[in-house]
Amino acid sequence: MRYFLSYLALLPAAILCYLPVIHHVRVRKTPLILGGIPLFFFWAAIGGGLGTRFHVEFYQWLAPMLPIFALVFYFSTDLSIWKSISIFLAVGAVFSTIGNLAVAADA
Repeated sequence: MRYFLSYLALLPAAILCYLPVIHHVRVRKTPLILGGIPLFFFWAAIGGGLGTRFHVEFYQWLAPMLPIFALVFYFSTDLSIWKSISIFLAVGAVFSTIGNLAVAADA
């Protein structure tokens, strides 16, 4: 369950990627939400299962999926590749900073 919840914590990051560009989304918003959230839960469940059963670490499952997530974000918006990468990296930086602050506060 711990692994599943650690992957599920990335759902706000996925939502935060789309918030500033909500008017630039190529696909309709309803299928994006109704299809994206269950797919994200499915991805988190697979990662949780791999972590529990085969001891696959968080970053071993996340690292190969990040380029795929970036491509999905790029192809689902009508922004340039550089703008999409910039938004994707900025959201990653925000969540990395929050994670580091949480570790520092826990110490």
